[in-house]
Amino acid sequence: MRLHFLGTGGSEGIPCLSCSCGHCEIARQNPSLRRYPTSLLLLNEENEGLLVDAGTDVNRHLEDVRLQGVALTHWHADHWTGLPRLSWTPRPLPLMCPEPERAGEFLKKGLVPLRKEPFSEERWGPFRLWSLPLRHSVPTWGYLVEDDTSGHSVALLWDTKGLPAESLRFLQDRRPSLAVVDATYPPGTEARNHNNVGEAVELGLQVAREVFLTHFSHQNWPPFRLEDFLALRYPSEAVALAYDGLKHDLSYPLGLSLRDDWARAVKP
Repeated sequence: MRLHFLGTGGSEGIPCLSCSCGHCEIARQNPSLRRYPTSLLLLNEENEGLLVDAGTDVNRHLEDVRLQGVALTHWHADHWTGLPRLSWTPRPLPLMCPEPERAGEFLKKGLVPLRKEPFSEERWGPFRLWSLPLRHSVPTWGYLVEDDTSGHSVALLWDTKGLPAESLRFLQDRRPSLAVVDATYPPGTEARNHNNVGEAVELGLQVAREVFLTHFSHQNWPPFRLEDFLALRYPSEAVALAYDGLKHDLSYPLGLSLRDDWARAVKP
């Protein structure tokens, strides 16, 4: 199973409009460090896909994908505003989401909201997925996704502050290959509805062998400073920063450096 990160930012994106903080200025100078609202595409070897969230227009990434369905974490605008255009598909697609009755407010056709209880299994083509409650300001679901063709599994955990006990036990029992975790704020920051980087890493390592961090606010540290923090704090753990455009195959071990990737991209 491959992961294609279409967006890895919080609701404001990076750079944030009219903001002159260091994080936003670095992103303006280096376009590869820009972040759009969080969205993720999961793909198997047959190019069958599952989309998780669409905070911006993601259609351009889906042209050659045999999309099996869409999983929505919650009804905050930075996670669903790309869905109305996607819903024009002539082939109806299932939509997994909390509060499915809300879909009628925004989606007129194409996406078919399912009424499912948390922890119940749903199968879309080669993908099996389970929704699990997260801790956020509105009803929010994370997802465990398994790919029958490869045997890989991934836990998708944003927007959240830690995990409810039942969701944590569910994931620990299944031990997915990888966890993608909300790391909105910098280390040491206390927030009500989102993790800081340290909290995100500790949560991810409780449920998976490898951890990607995502959903970064512009209030977080710039990426290279975060990489230095992770290298010092977690020198032997498989933890990395996700970034927009990143493609990662779960067949390969996690060993990514955004600094190295950017240096290769700008090398003359």
